[in-house]
Amino acid sequence: MHFFQILFKSGDYKAALEIFEGILRAHLDEYGNKHPRVGSALHNIAIVQLRDGNLDDALDAIEEAVRVRKAAFGADNPKVADSLVEQGIILLSRKEFHDSIETFNDALEICENKFGKVDIRVCKILNNIGCIYFEFGDLDAAEKVFLEAIDMQKALQYEKGKEKPGALTSMSTLCNAGYVYIDSHKFDKAIKVLEEALSIQMNVLDRGNKLILNTLDNLGYAYAMDGDYDKAVAQYDELLELQVEEYGRHHLEISETLMKLIWVHIKLYEWEEARKKLERVQKIQNMHLDRRDKKLIKTDNLLCQVNYQLLKYTSPSEAIAVSLTSAGVRNPISGRKIDFSFLSPPTEDMKASVGSLKKPYNSSKMSGHKLNYS
Repeated sequence: MHFFQILFKSGDYKAALEIFEGILRAHLDEYGNKHPRVGSALHNIAIVQLRDGNLDDALDAIEEAVRVRKAAFGADNPKVADSLVEQGIILLSRKEFHDSIETFNDALEICENKFGKVDIRVCKILNNIGCIYFEFGDLDAAEKVFLEAIDMQKALQYEKGKEKPGALTSMSTLCNAGYVYIDSHKFDKAIKVLEEALSIQMNVLDRGNKLILNTLDNLGYAYAMDGDYDKAVAQYDELLELQVEEYGRHHLEISETLMKLIWVHIKLYEWEEARKKLERVQKIQNMHLDRRDKKLIKTDNLLCQVNYQLLKYTSPSEAIAVSLTSAGVRNPISGRKIDFSFLSPPTEDMKASVGSLKKPYNSSKMSGHKLNYS
């Protein structure tokens, strides 16, 4: 691995930038301003500037890289497409959606002409175009483009092993489609693509990787919103296990996942499970938060509500609801547990205390940031 690649991956962008700028000066002195190596150096500088948040400098560098590479290779060369992809990502970061799509379409045309319409490089660019539509809020257009990329990836018949190219691209596009379906409230479709993405991730990534954690979080949410609380609990339990392995038992992030499990347990009238987990949340929050923090106050209030549910005498309708839900009566067709909460609606105090299930924060995953070493 190159030294500057180590700096880049470690996040030491300023040191990486100094190295790339030194390389650029050396190449300009030796080759002039139209040499392929000058284009590569400018391309790399743009990526580092983007990663460091310097969007104006990144755009200046990548536009110059495109100009140099067109002069060195011709306008239809894949190296030009590589730089156009980075330019599209930078423009998206600047919220210049229209220009970003136009730039990606230019890169797409080059790759389709060079490699054909069914190619991994074409898939990556389509994925990026879908990301633009997602970030812009056009969910219908994003869904259409992501599905086109997914169909192409399946046509390429990439397997799920670490050695197979395309696995990372495939799982990113599947996750992106899942985010679109969640935002569109198409939870059954979200579950299908996210389960497929998780299967790939488990084969190509290490346990505890943030991508796996994010997918489990989204699956838990999608199952809960789809009314399949058993599977929601299973996903959140697996997420919790991996988070504990990765962060330790008392990391604040653990309390966030526990609160999601608590939400499902309350939906299922599983008061004892809710109480146990709330006590864990309370312990973690006491370690990290000020006593007056709103999260801690909310946890204390919810614990009081759950303890009340455990101790109070239930009305006949409440008793029926708790008994049927706890017994796990299932729909004979779907096999899912039936939610009998309509027999005994939660009090307004309980609704206020438990709130709504927190939707994961999702940012679409783009393909790019490919350093050049020539």
